[in-house]
Amino acid sequence: MIQEIRSGTVFSTKDELSALILIMKSRIKQWLLRGTLVFLSIGFAGVCCELTLRIYQYVRYRVPMWGEGLSQASVDSTLPGARLPNMLDPRLGWRSTPNFRYQGTGLESDGSTYFLTVTKNSLGFRAFGDLSSSKPKILVIGDSYTEALEVSDDQTYYTLIGRILGCEVFAIGSGGYGSLQEYMLLDQFKDLTIPNLILWQFCFNDFMNNCYRLDR
Repeated sequence: MIQEIRSGTVFSTKDELSALILIMKSRIKQWLLRGTLVFLSIGFAGVCCELTLRIYQYVRYRVPMWGEGLSQASVDSTLPGARLPNMLDPRLGWRSTPNFRYQGTGLESDGSTYFLTVTKNSLGFRAFGDLSSSKPKILVIGDSYTEALEVSDDQTYYTLIGRILGCEVFAIGSGGYGSLQEYMLLDQFKDLTIPNLILWQFCFNDFMNNCYRLDR
């Protein structure tokens, strides 16, 4: 007599043991089928997200949806037409795209729209005053609040400051920057602009952005 204990049950015949094996095989097939369906569903969702993002970038920034043009759009600032507002940089990781231009509509929190004009100069500055002016000069560095992609050129906080104080304003920043990257901007452009005042805009998360483990 063959005896085997499974989940507290005694099987005394070969037929009963064979029946148990068939049941286990059936359950394993069901688990594999369900696992495959879950995997395929996740993959399909990922493809849909990627396609949606590429369509959005093409519609808003005219970034090619695939091929060599897609990779070049992130590293080549000489490509014609609108591009992503930031591009890859070997020193900073990424930086504000030189000569970026965008004209279109922005979206308010209540769902209403407004006309939006965003421009950057050949160095990636959102505001670049007159270097030869005798007026006091303010150098503004920061993160996405200074890049201000949702604010038109004449409505950024530093443009309003310059208008009120009668100063020449030079402002540059990029979304996702940590305080280290912001300091590197300061080190790169302080001698060019020779500011009388440095305005360093940062958020609490900028310090965490310096560390990959904290930022991820």
